[in-house]
Amino acid sequence: RFLREHLERTDFPAGFHIAGLPEIERIAKRLWPAKSHPQRQEILEAISQWKAGCDYDQNPANIPKELAEYHDSLRASGLLDFDDLLGETYKLLKAQPEVLAHVQASYPFVFVDEYQDINGIQHSLLKILVGGGRSASGAEGPPGGVLLTAIGDPHQSIYSFRGSDLKFFESFPQDFPGAVIRTLKENYRSAPNLLKASTQMMASNSSVKVPELVAKIYTQGHLTLHEAATDKAEAEYVVHTIEKLLAGTSLFSHDSRRVDAGSSASCSFGDIAVFYRLKAQAELLKEALDRSGIPYQITGEKPLLEEPGIYEVVMLFRLAQGWSVPSERVECLSEAFGEGIHWPTVLIN
Repeated sequence: RFLREHLERTDFPAGFHIAGLPEIERIAKRLWPAKSHPQRQEILEAISQWKAGCDYDQNPANIPKELAEYHDSLRASGLLDFDDLLGETYKLLKAQPEVLAHVQASYPFVFVDEYQDINGIQHSLLKILVGGGRSASGAEGPPGGVLLTAIGDPHQSIYSFRGSDLKFFESFPQDFPGAVIRTLKENYRSAPNLLKASTQMMASNSSVKVPELVAKIYTQGHLTLHEAATDKAEAEYVVHTIEKLLAGTSLFSHDSRRVDAGSSASCSFGDIAVFYRLKAQAELLKEALDRSGIPYQITGEKPLLEEPGIYEVVMLFRLAQGWSVPSERVECLSEAFGEGIHWPTVLIN
């Protein structure tokens, strides 16, 4: 939207649009016909990595040799790829001070979440947007200054494969002079034993100092570390642990001696949750739970808007703002919330 608003200041055609995957693959095949599909994908990935990781404040280095011809082919077709959006925005702001001043006046507050995962172009764009603005202490800076607030955790950085770099997190005080750093030490999620164990792990795998965390949950609990030989063995271990907590879920639990016959349950099904990192783990867990006859529910498989009731609530807010809403949704909302609600005048599709 920003680039379209300032189209006359760019060399993009009026009808430019963002290249989709099929268009990018057609361009790659035309440019490098002798290469296999995996080889072309490797080239495109290198180009994307370079665009995302490039710090535009510095002299770009290690430019992929195929970048120029790919760039020219995109522009000849009136296209930008997704990675171009931030790069071209930065170039426009850098070259047009009056546009930059307008943007800074329009957006005096900038908030960045997950700051540990920003990449080079995002870093460059933030620096030019904030400029010589106000510090986080709230002190007034030069006219047009922008107040930046960022939150992040260097121990949760997971997007280096997309070009993110922790050096930007570490250089924050130098990049934005006058910044006030506040460390959130109080933890309301985890018991002391878990905090202690996680702090030890982070300290041994990071050059960034780990702050001393203070638990605000006072139940101790205990932590068990188990190293499984395979992913299937891991799923079976989870099931075995559940059976022990429940003192057995079937006669087989006792016959197989997975659970002692005289043991007593320490919790019920509703007290147990299994967290997993990757969706691939879910299938193995489901198979293992099904084999043992353990009932379960899986959350988070569907987008939030598809969860029961969520879409209807969103439509209710849209109705309140006078948005156009499909007639069947109005009927559904009437049933869900009753006739006592004052429905505003709406356009029915």
